[in-house]
Amino acid sequence: MLENDIIQPSKSPWASPLHLVSKKDGTLRPCGDYRLLNAQTIPDRYPIPRIEDFHHILKQTKIFSKIDLFKAYFQIPISEDDKQKTAIITPFGLYEFNVMSFGLRNAPSMFQRFINEVFFGLDFVFAYLDDILVAFSTEDEHSEQLKVVFSRLEQYGLRINLGKSVMGVNQLEFLGYMITPEGSKPLPEKVNVILNYRLPETVHELRTFLGLINFYRRYIKDAAKNQAVLHDYLKGTKKKDKSKISWTTEAKEKYEQCKKDLANATLLSFPDPDSPLALFTDASDYAVGSVLQQFEEDSWKPLAFFSKKLTNAQKGYSTYDRELLGIYLSIKQFKHILEGRQFTIYTDHKPLMFAFQQKNEKASSRQLRHLQYISEFSTDIRHIGGKKISLQIRYPG
Repeated sequence: MLENDIIQPSKSPWASPLHLVSKKDGTLRPCGDYRLLNAQTIPDRYPIPRIEDFHHILKQTKIFSKIDLFKAYFQIPISEDDKQKTAIITPFGLYEFNVMSFGLRNAPSMFQRFINEVFFGLDFVFAYLDDILVAFSTEDEHSEQLKVVFSRLEQYGLRINLGKSVMGVNQLEFLGYMITPEGSKPLPEKVNVILNYRLPETVHELRTFLGLINFYRRYIKDAAKNQAVLHDYLKGTKKKDKSKISWTTEAKEKYEQCKKDLANATLLSFPDPDSPLALFTDASDYAVGSVLQQFEEDSWKPLAFFSKKLTNAQKGYSTYDRELLGIYLSIKQFKHILEGRQFTIYTDHKPLMFAFQQKNEKASSRQLRHLQYISEFSTDIRHIGGKKISLQIRYPG
């Protein structure tokens, strides 16, 4: 790092402990333990994209490339006045960074702002920090636009990591997902890891398992329903609780069902701003669920699933209130897709068709709050038979 001018000897009044982070290839990444420095740093609120947002550039695309930047953070220089603040204590003395180090509070936001500037105006590019996705419908278009991407990278003096980059393929791994022309799905190797996960013995191991499987929650139908028993084991426990779990027969069955649900995860389509949208919602005595779908090629195709376990108070709601809550929570979940779009809400509870026609004094304050929020997105609520909506949520299309 010293030879490559990444760090330099320091006489800084600042000092943070050295911290070593293990990388996937088994090597160590040295950085500072900047917790005290970060506590004094004014936060940069520049937004990092949602990981799933890459779906929005992929409709009708068939050729994909992934570009990984070489030591991305180390390609961003630090101003002379701020270098001293990055000083770290090592066995060899005090050193400070000449380039942006991992662990600094504003490093991700600053890098995302920079990379968005690099690719400004290129709507066929999605950049999530140093992971860059390029997508096009034909090989000729893809080749031409890759030249534009490389030109931008050269213009800003950025180097790419050829070993981790993939060019011009029709199936691509990106940010934990498998991208195909038809849609996205969980990575098979990630699924296999979860399928081979042994029965957790402690609360901490169970929490880890649920964290792994819920990364793909948007692909899984009835996730809240099948995970409810497992989440009961986490009530009142600490984050890394080593308490032993006493498994019941029902809990073991639900644990295995969660694995099967992931193995049978649905292929999700890519959003198309020109296709009709519909939100199919349902509620039971203990959970609410929905699937957001778009109409294409003469059938409904799923964009994402949503489910949530009801609280003890919500379980006491009337059927009308639970179904209304399901619509309300589903719209909140898919707000980033539904905002500014026309869509229809389908429910198997017929009285909700007239929710916006009733007088306000006949509704409770909670119902009014939910209806007011829903009305900001859509007032088109239609009835669909219980069996049909159940099939839509469980087996879309």
